[in-house]
Amino acid sequence: MGQRSNWVDYCKAIGIFLVVFGHVLSGLVNAGFEMNQTYFTLIYSVIYTFHMPLFFFLSGLFFYSSLQKYHVGGLINQKIDTLFYIYIFWSLFQGSIEVVLSQFTTNGITFREVFQLFTEPRMQFWFLYALIYIFIISLAAYKFMSVKYTPILFIFTAALYVFAAQLPQGFNLYLVYQNLVFFVAGIYFNQLNKEPASNNTLLLLSAIAFLMVQYFFHQDHVFSDRGLFSLLTALTSIYFVIQLACLINKHPLQWLLTIGTYSLSIYLIHILVGSGIRILLAKVLHLENFAIHLLLGVAFGIAIPLLFQKIVNDYRINFIFSAPISRLWRTKYHL
Repeated sequence: MGQRSNWVDYCKAIGIFLVVFGHVLSGLVNAGFEMNQTYFTLIYSVIYTFHMPLFFFLSGLFFYSSLQKYHVGGLINQKIDTLFYIYIFWSLFQGSIEVVLSQFTTNGITFREVFQLFTEPRMQFWFLYALIYIFIISLAAYKFMSVKYTPILFIFTAALYVFAAQLPQGFNLYLVYQNLVFFVAGIYFNQLNKEPASNNTLLLLSAIAFLMVQYFFHQDHVFSDRGLFSLLTALTSIYFVIQLACLINKHPLQWLLTIGTYSLSIYLIHILVGSGIRILLAKVLHLENFAIHLLLGVAFGIAIPLLFQKIVNDYRINFIFSAPISRLWRTKYHL
């Protein structure tokens, strides 16, 4: 794996840790575990200002190079077999388990809600749902637009983000308004930086900028208060993560690289694992210690998906993370 891929995977590792931590933390609070509300709100809000924008940014990094390599048709086929399939399969799989275990969890749902996945994405799968939306829009844009106009597209999508509240909200378009700008930022960043500049000075400056922007943002705002300030906060925080990942890349950590490489598996499975661990500790072992729940929830929320991924890899289990759907319709219509 090349150095460039490594820093991206370290970014993913940092991001997925924040995802798991945030979901385990909020799951405990929602389940009635006591935590200082001020600390919870601050920690939760800091994480949510940038951890998912980071993943949209990383998703955009290689979009244009993939488009050049596979062209529109090939890229659509690829995403049908992976992104679209994963969204359908895992939404139904996790949703079904949630229904069965609803009496033990904080999110009681019905099968009717599970099968509304095309109009109302469930839980963490909103990210995949939004990414499908954004992928289609980006394909259409770059089909008719040169990549040199990406800065203009970034300004346009930034305006969508800032003025999202005044725009039509139907068909879950708010997910596009809130996240397309970060995807486009990833495309633009890759144009400017084939390899990110990285040194101790940039790391220090980005760390200071991260702390300052988070501090001043949270004087009067939380992550859901979206506007120009929250956009600046997210982009500044993303750049800090990039610098941190580049630093780690100079002193490689294989275990962290593995977490980043398989961040999608962790993202898909960690909610089920976290809920299961909480139920086991509270209902079976009768443990109510907040710190133990948080530590084990995060640890197992990362470790068990990695173990699952290893089993899938070792035994070559098909149709877990992809399926040759596009091959079927291409064969049918002789494409």
